[in-house]
Amino acid sequence: MKWLLRILSFLFPVVTALSCIREGIENCPPLPPPPTAGFWITFDMLNQALEYTQEVQHFGLLFYDLTGTPVRSGESFPGGLVTGLQYTADKLRPEDMAAWVEGIDPGDYHVLAIFNSDDNTQTSDYDDYSTIITHLVGDSLNFRPPADFLTGEALITVTGREQVETISLLRHNNDITLNIVYDGYELQSGMALDARIYGNNGAFDYSEHATPEDLYVQSYDWAQQIDSETNLPLNFSLTTMRLCHQRQVILYLEEVSVDGTRAGGEEPRSLWIDLAAELAKVTDKAGNLLFDTDEKLEMYNAFEFELTLAADFTIVSVSVSVDNWDHSGGEIEL
Repeated sequence: MKWLLRILSFLFPVVTALSCIREGIENCPPLPPPPTAGFWITFDMLNQALEYTQEVQHFGLLFYDLTGTPVRSGESFPGGLVTGLQYTADKLRPEDMAAWVEGIDPGDYHVLAIFNSDDNTQTSDYDDYSTIITHLVGDSLNFRPPADFLTGEALITVTGREQVETISLLRHNNDITLNIVYDGYELQSGMALDARIYGNNGAFDYSEHATPEDLYVQSYDWAQQIDSETNLPLNFSLTTMRLCHQRQVILYLEEVSVDGTRAGGEEPRSLWIDLAAELAKVTDKAGNLLFDTDEKLEMYNAFEFELTLAADFTIVSVSVSVDNWDHSGGEIEL
């Protein structure tokens, strides 16, 4: 009988387990653990006006354990990097651009997805969640990426069985348009109007969901539409890192010399508004604030500001259009 079982176990390995059970398990070799099943991660956009499948070029999925120091008592917080996976668009499920994940042991993970980090942005120090940061390359607020820079995070429990998880993505670059209405204002001879943005939104610290306070950058590179009759700009536009109430993003409108010189070393006249602060004043017809929190701002990506400029180079009013629908802002403090 034993001789027959040896032959059968060579031909059919499952019989070996049966023979161990019948003859006693103390001399049996341990069975190998069952393979960890893979699972799908799908993605959607926090701003439903954007289509994720049209934006993805390449991305990384970073799996962090939950050994980090919690911000609040009893809270699970991501710690060290367990593994990182890289994907390109051609490796995703064609119908919905979902990612197949395998080789992850069962357990709880904080998963961070970073999309389209390229020549415009760079992510570093990702071995621990407390240190990972993405910043603009070249310290310029203004960047026009070939595809939007997106990130998303989710707490995922890997079960060891096939499952489907979804991560919602935030677009980190916003389109800013500044329209100008002139109420008696005229340019002086040899002068022009220019716009720039100065702020600390040139980087993103994931553990703080903020920006280092000392990292200030600015942009002068705006696209302009000029009125051919008055030579006054009708609007300025650029793409910049996203607006956030935890970040200071100041829009300046300045009178500058056409030839780049300043008579007598005088500073040019300038006006400024805090873009996020202006959005925080916007209300609906019932008086409800619409963009006073970061969670509300994250749902939109195109912000259009209209300034009415008086003859003495002061701001008469500011209005705001968000993703092509209009609201009136609050009072301006100069």
